[in-house]
Amino acid sequence: GEGKLHIGATAGCDVYLLPDWIGDFQNRFPNLTVALTTNVTDLIVEGVLKHTHELGFVEGELDDDPRLGQQVLQEMQQLVVVGKGHPWIQRKFIELVALQNQPFIARLPNSHTRAWLESILQQYTIELNIVGEFANPEAIKRAVSSGMGISSLPAYVIANEQSLGLIHALPVKNVGLKRTIKLIWEQSEPFSPIARAFLTNLVDEFPQLLHLTAYEADE
Repeated sequence: GEGKLHIGATAGCDVYLLPDWIGDFQNRFPNLTVALTTNVTDLIVEGVLKHTHELGFVEGELDDDPRLGQQVLQEMQQLVVVGKGHPWIQRKFIELVALQNQPFIARLPNSHTRAWLESILQQYTIELNIVGEFANPEAIKRAVSSGMGISSLPAYVIANEQSLGLIHALPVKNVGLKRTIKLIWEQSEPFSPIARAFLTNLVDEFPQLLHLTAYEADE
C-alpha cells in the first residue's frame, strides 16, 4: 500500500548503508514502512523492472537497459584484508601479484563482486587459492579475523573491525580496485510519494539525487 516502500539491495549496501538511511527516514516519517530485500545485482535489477522493488541499491556492474534508470551515489575503494596473525600486518600496501596462491575467502560464484575481482585478476594472470565462499561480508570478516585466509572488502564494510584492531586493511598498489554504489529504478512511472520522500531524505548526503526528487508526480 501507500505507506510501504520496497527496496532491494546487494550484500554490503544492505547491512552497512541502508539501516542508517532507513532509520533516519523512519524517525522523520514514523507512519511509513520500508521493506528491504537483499540479493545479487541481477535479481535486484529484475525486481526493479518487475516493480517488486521500487528502488534498488547495487554495487554490481549493470547492463544498459533503457527501462532502467541509474544514478551513481559513491565510489568505494576495495581493500585487501588480513587477520592479526598474518605476516602482512605490518605492511602499508601490497602488490596485486602477492595475492597469488594466498588462502582467499571469496564471495559466492554467482555474485558480481566475485566476477569483478576474478576479471581483474585474470588480466594479471593471478589465480586465487579459494578456501571459503560466503554470501555475507560479516562471515568473510569473521573468517579473516580468525585466520582462515585473506579477502577483499570495500572500505565502508570494515571500519568497525579496523578500529578494534581485529583486521588490517591494505590498499593494492597501482591497481584501481574501485566499485560504485548505484541507485536504480524503473523509468516508466514517476516515483511514488514515499520513494520521493526517501530520496529527498538522502539529498544532503548525495546532492546528485536532487534532480530525481524535483519534479511533481502529477506531470
